[in-house]
Amino acid sequence: DLNWESQKSIYLMNYTERFFNILKNLKITKKCKDIRNHILIIGNDGAIQRLIINKVKPSKSFIVTDTLISNSIFRGKLIKWLFQFSNYFSLSHLVPGVSYLTAVDAIFVAEPYYKNIIKTYYKNLLVYNVNMPIHLNNRKKYYELKKIQNDKNINIIYITSAYKWHRLFEDHLCQQQDIRDLIRNYGADKEIFLRFRIHPREDKLDYDWLKDLKIDNIDISTENTLVDDLSWCNKLVTTISSVGVEARRLGIPTYIYIKNFGRNYIKNSIFENGFNIIDDINSLTNNSDYKLENNINKLQNTLDKKLYDLIIS
Repeated sequence: DLNWESQKSIYLMNYTERFFNILKNLKITKKCKDIRNHILIIGNDGAIQRLIINKVKPSKSFIVTDTLISNSIFRGKLIKWLFQFSNYFSLSHLVPGVSYLTAVDAIFVAEPYYKNIIKTYYKNLLVYNVNMPIHLNNRKKYYELKKIQNDKNINIIYITSAYKWHRLFEDHLCQQQDIRDLIRNYGADKEIFLRFRIHPREDKLDYDWLKDLKIDNIDISTENTLVDDLSWCNKLVTTISSVGVEARRLGIPTYIYIKNFGRNYIKNSIFENGFNIIDDINSLTNNSDYKLENNINKLQNTLDKKLYDLIIS
């Protein structure tokens, strides 16, 4: 237990707050000295992870990530140069990050799209596209549940993202409007059921107003497993959640709703191609002929090994 001292999430801090909070917690590296001769695997390359890599210097370090929505996470040339300069002196934990430039031995991602983005910007990095074990397990459970389900209703699930947690307050308001649009259009339809899956990093209190509506065909998912929710739905709506990528691969009709965020929000993202992009929420029920645009969208319970550099069984 590293016991990182902080009054709030590091994501909710501005850069000045982050800088002094990291200085305050430099002492945690003393607790990590035992990993110096071990392999370190991290899920992203944030300030805390970079601090451990820079100060503890494990023998090997790898990033394993299943999510890389768009290339907007790669900053401008000046920031990139500053990060590289600080990385040279093992001080990159003190500066704003440039994603996937942390000094690791290799990066493992879950989609060819993610690999292509990283290699476009950082040609010398070792990047492997692999099938993530969690996706394999989810796929197996999903098809097992689908075999025993016989629900004839239209079950629509909306997947939220943790915008407020990332200090994206205007985006959070857009997301709340997405939810209101769904309720306005389908809340009174007894043949359509709506479920709103709340991101685990969100504050559940932000969605208490949904309970106050007391509408029978609406529920909120905060405790269900992802597979339970995916197997329940037959239509999935989101804007940029990585759950949409997994749902599409399972063959679930997946819709990217952009009315409140605008089309530019998904520009240069994985959702820009191969997904049904809608700005009219009625399209969910008006378009009965949902088209799977390419092979990756087809219902599949076997793994397409040609998609991967490495196969983990």
